[in-house]
Amino acid sequence: MNSQSSERKTSVHPSALLLLVFLLLTTVIGAFAQTAFAQTMGRVFSAQESELAELFDAAFIAQAKIFAEISAIGSSPATQAARDQFEQNLHMRENMSMAEMMAMMQMHASMTMPGPFDELESHFGTQMIILLETRQSRSAVLDAYENSPLPRQVVEVLHRGRQFESRLYEILADPSVSDIPAALREEVANYLSADGSVPAKPIPADLLLEHLHAGAFARGYPKLSGFLWATQWVQLATIEALLLQAQEVQYWGSVDTVRARFQGKMQGSLLPVELPMTPAIAPTLFTLSPDAAVIIDNLNIFETVIADVLSYPNLENKDVATDALVAQFTNPDTSFASTMDYLLFALRGGIYNQGGPAIGELSQSERNRSRSEMGMQHAMIMSTQ
Repeated sequence: MNSQSSERKTSVHPSALLLLVFLLLTTVIGAFAQTAFAQTMGRVFSAQESELAELFDAAFIAQAKIFAEISAIGSSPATQAARDQFEQNLHMRENMSMAEMMAMMQMHASMTMPGPFDELESHFGTQMIILLETRQSRSAVLDAYENSPLPRQVVEVLHRGRQFESRLYEILADPSVSDIPAALREEVANYLSADGSVPAKPIPADLLLEHLHAGAFARGYPKLSGFLWATQWVQLATIEALLLQAQEVQYWGSVDTVRARFQGKMQGSLLPVELPMTPAIAPTLFTLSPDAAVIIDNLNIFETVIADVLSYPNLENKDVATDALVAQFTNPDTSFASTMDYLLFALRGGIYNQGGPAIGELSQSERNRSRSEMGMQHAMIMSTQ
């Protein structure tokens, strides 16, 4: 009797076993989904802005493909002659005097100069436009850098940045978040707590303008650089639109405006010729959370500098160069720019040249020189007569 009673107490009903297995599977799958989901756009943002969420997923894949295509062009025997000429042109620019450089810029100021790989670049750019118009699967987003030519450390920084940006969209799109600055502070702290994060302090402008391979991306691939910067513009502009919509009724529909403007860019209207930065395109974010704004800008600068290295012709040991950049960009103890220098650098390229404002109108450039030109040291004598 006692034995039977003991058996009854320790036995488990089959339905209970099934329930236990179900709960275990749910936990495992949930944990996997949470990890995977961190790499794709969040549920709240996807529910409210499904088209933009799909666009941002596609843009992440496009970024990976751009890096891979630049690497492929740079190692193809078929492009050797073009690479040699490109390298010669870069060396010539490096050895130009200031007067020669300014004269050349004035001569080409009203011209759109094709890159050295124009035909390949144009064909690939068309593929990327189609990609941005196509809904991507979650697996495609997760595997975007699966076969990337980039070193693992670079990919980790890019993935970490993607997760951070996705969390920002969730915060800004979630109506239940009553204290946005506090939520942004918490997300910044979460991001900075792990390895592979860029700091929340401004990277010096020299890391973009004066590193050994500076400008190779924009000069070698003017269409693809404009394309990549346009995807960065639409993400910054969306942040600005979400913040404005939440603040005042007059800004309702701003996200639709951003989406329409980006579609215009993909059709050839005002692709950025300067790297978009938060103070110019999403100033409201900088006001609410300077740390979040700086992190995004550091990530975008990092992406452009990596593209510079990949674009530089006939460069050996590119992995060594990109690994060194990871060390520079993720070093929390490096030398940083002051807030004033950061703002000057961010605005120096001009809002129009960075893709134009998220909301409002700007029909022509408010600047007559680029960031690189403005960074030149020169003296100007002005007549007082």
